[in-house]
Amino acid sequence: WIRFSQHTAHSTQPVTDDYSFDVIGIQSDNAETVLIDDVKGASVDLSGIDPQTYPYLKLRMYTSSPDVLVPSQLARWTVIHGPVPEGVLTLAEGQQQEGFEKQEGDTLVSRFNFRNISGIAFGDSITVEQTVFNQDQRRSYIDSMRIRPLGAGEEEHFDVVISTFGKSGLNDLRVFANPYILSEVNYNNNILDLADHFSVVSD
Repeated sequence: WIRFSQHTAHSTQPVTDDYSFDVIGIQSDNAETVLIDDVKGASVDLSGIDPQTYPYLKLRMYTSSPDVLVPSQLARWTVIHGPVPEGVLTLAEGQQQEGFEKQEGDTLVSRFNFRNISGIAFGDSITVEQTVFNQDQRRSYIDSMRIRPLGAGEEEHFDVVISTFGKSGLNDLRVFANPYILSEVNYNNNILDLADHFSVVSD
């Protein structure tokens, strides 16, 4: 985050209107925190806000005009921020989406690719979260791994290794690369939901 600026059109001269702005940080779990309040100037520095903690910002304006019926009107507001990377998760070539059958105790290996399609490097290693949902038990099994930081245009091939112990019946698999940890333009293309990915036959 770099800077917030605003221009407000006043309804009276001299100015008797009262107005201010709040800058609100939004975390990945949608929790909101007022980071800067009662901003009255034309701009304010945002460089002290950690974009990893607050990947989104919300602006709120307060305005009142005790002497006239029309309060100050917002002409424009702008938030300037630096560029962030953008990744895309795909199945590896030849990797099937569903229909695997395993004996309980066997290991399933599914292959994926994560590509940085932007011109900006990821600043840290990338967490990959895998969730197996057993349809018979209605239970989720969550695990995670890390892949290396990807530079601009780079791609990483990786395996998701799943133990079949205790997972008899039909299982779905969700893989989420960078689950809201590092800043990205869009997280929707980091998720693959593979329904009926594998079934496990108990002994």
